[in-house]
Amino acid sequence: MSDRPLDPERYVYVPLRRELNHEIVRRQDRHADVNVAAHVERAVEDVLKSTDGDQEIGTGREHLDEHEERFRGAEFRATFGDPDLGLQWYDVYLPNGTELGMQHDGQWHKAYVTRQAIRRSMFDVNE
Repeated sequence: MSDRPLDPERYVYVPLRRELNHEIVRRQDRHADVNVAAHVERAVEDVLKSTDGDQEIGTGREHLDEHEERFRGAEFRATFGDPDLGLQWYDVYLPNGTELGMQHDGQWHKAYVTRQAIRRSMFDVNE
C-alpha cells in the first residue's frame, strides 16, 4: 500500500476490533508511523498466496457475481432494513434505501429512508 489517498471504488473497508488495532500499534517501533491497514492487507495476501491453485475454490465469473450480490444484499439490509419495505409519504411510496435531498438556506441536506422511517443519517436508526 502506498501513501496516496485510497479510492473508495477500489477498496473495501473492514471493521477491525479496537483491541487488535491497539495491539498492532503497541508492538511496532515507537518511532515509526504504524499503518495497520498495510499489516491487514499483507496478512490477506499471505492467505491468498497459500490457497492459490486450490481446486476447490470457485473461479468462474458466476461465482463472483453471486458473492457480490449476496454481499450487497446483506450490506443493504444492515444499513437500510428490508428492501421490500419502505415508507408511504402522502401519495409517494419510498422504499428503504431511498435518498432524499432538499436545499434550505443555501445548503443541501440529505436524509434516507431507513427501516421504514426518514432519518438524517443512513447509519443511525435512533435519529
